[in-house]
Amino acid sequence: SMVCDSVLGTAYCVLDGLDECDEASLEALLKKFRSLFSMKSNESSGCRLKLITVSRDLPDFIPEVLSCFPRLRLDPDAMNEINSDIRLFIDYKVDQLSLSKNYPKLLRSHVRKVFLERAKGTFLWVGIVANELKKYASTETENALGLFPPGLEGLYARMLLQIGERRREVAAKILRWVVMALRPLSLSELATAVGITAKSSVGLSCEEVIR
Repeated sequence: SMVCDSVLGTAYCVLDGLDECDEASLEALLKKFRSLFSMKSNESSGCRLKLITVSRDLPDFIPEVLSCFPRLRLDPDAMNEINSDIRLFIDYKVDQLSLSKNYPKLLRSHVRKVFLERAKGTFLWVGIVANELKKYASTETENALGLFPPGLEGLYARMLLQIGERRREVAAKILRWVVMALRPLSLSELATAVGITAKSSVGLSCEEVIR
């Protein structure tokens, strides 16, 4: 009903990264979009929502479910350039690590090979793992590489599992508030939202506890 409210006027929405969503939830969402916009073609519906989605063609049902809508392919022949850019980025990050951690030539080559195999075309994966490897000495690097699964989904899962069990409940609350808030929250606002109070017995304020 909100998108049909004449008071609000036309609403424009850009939905990025459909291919990164959970498949079951994504398929249900896309079918609702299809239903909504097929109703929109009926003048009596009054729908004023303009929607643009950005996605790769994965999983396969995305182009299938959305086949009735106009589609613009951006740089469909640019895969070679993207792969070239990823390689350049990996070379840059591995060079940085090699200098700061004194990697021997064979280790540098091994790290580069692992990055190429596991990044799956994602710059963010390369950046996150390169930053994590700074914590390890060159003698630990080969074993440390085994800690980082391929692709972002596995990497994010590993990061979440690293949160200690005693902190997981409050961490989940913080993540929900940070994700859903319309603007960045101050520490005191976040403490109130999550239900964290001052520990006056030891002289800690709400902000200090939430930090």
